[in-house]
Amino acid sequence: DGKRWIKSYFYWLKSAAGAENLKENIDGGIYKECSIGFMFNLPECSVCGKDIRTCRHQPFEKYSVGGNEVVCHFNYRRLERVLETSLVYRGAVPDTSVSKELRAPSTETNIRAVKEIADLGAFETGEEYLVTPHYEGIEVMVNVRNGRLTITEAAGAGIGDDLAARFDLHGLHELEMACGLLIGYRGKERCPVGQLRKYLDKGNGPVCRVQLCLFPSGSLTDLAAQSTRSTNDVRVIRHEITSGDMLSECARRLSTKSGVLIYTDPDNPLDSPVYHYQPEGKADESNSWLLHSAADGSDACISFNSGNQQESFRIAQFSLARLLKGGRFLADRQQPVTSARGARGERRIQGKLDETHSAKGGFRLRLSGGLSGTFILQPVTIKGLKRHLLYQLTASE
Repeated sequence: DGKRWIKSYFYWLKSAAGAENLKENIDGGIYKECSIGFMFNLPECSVCGKDIRTCRHQPFEKYSVGGNEVVCHFNYRRLERVLETSLVYRGAVPDTSVSKELRAPSTETNIRAVKEIADLGAFETGEEYLVTPHYEGIEVMVNVRNGRLTITEAAGAGIGDDLAARFDLHGLHELEMACGLLIGYRGKERCPVGQLRKYLDKGNGPVCRVQLCLFPSGSLTDLAAQSTRSTNDVRVIRHEITSGDMLSECARRLSTKSGVLIYTDPDNPLDSPVYHYQPEGKADESNSWLLHSAADGSDACISFNSGNQQESFRIAQFSLARLLKGGRFLADRQQPVTSARGARGERRIQGKLDETHSAKGGFRLRLSGGLSGTFILQPVTIKGLKRHLLYQLTASE
């Protein structure tokens, strides 16, 4: 009837202690209403519509509005997060109710089913799998033709051209039906899919920027990572393509607090079965480094983590032997990834990052483990492009 309303979903286990008592209390009307606790950003004055903390009106005082005397109160606006749901006999708002229906709107989540798994024993040892962090987002198909980006949901709905036009396509070549994930952010925090959809539909809500994360493919090897976050940017999603026997270790490295997603077909992730797995414990990647090189020795990538800072550089025409003999290599900053897709047999060495210093866009790294010593990533400009020079610092330097 034109009023604002909320549905709050909850469930409990039949086998849990007290489960039958809870059911009987609900059926008998002891718990017949619901109440929620929430956070909000704006207490809106009912008299002037402004923030009641800064306007001149006071709650419970009477004011004349349009010739009528009204009692001032404030409305909860810009709701940020629901914290809890309570089952109560009578809530603050009357006429709430409990229902047996449990039907979440399909617009709040991806339509494709994700299978939950508790262990990795069902995956074939010799097969390859794509592993990514479990990010909340909307699965999309992406095309780039003549410098124009179009985005379509995997379920078929189109994403507005006005949003697509705001993405930075630097380093992104022609693409045909590439797979990706659209993710909404508020600062550094990823937002739920429902908030992202509200932003896409109405342009408001807590989402302040959108990121398009593309699944790995050969045509994306030259995609430049953004050195700073723009309002909307395009990146390759963090990922590893690994064999079944390495899934457990890989999952711990890539896991967010929500776990990882495992795709059975690395070349067609949106058409392959997908599994959600939550590792028991994440590998400690703080103060660590990883260097992996392609099987043919033509390319390499060095990544390092120091506290909350994560950096990754792609090294062209790399040779470990030459590096250790004083060789210098051009390196380009890229989106941090634990591993890039490469040929079988790629070489991986890693260890502890004992010390790191950064200044003016460069880094001084003291490594131990597979490599030992001090290494420099020095910023240089070549033909107008900002790049880095990687080399090992000798005792005389």
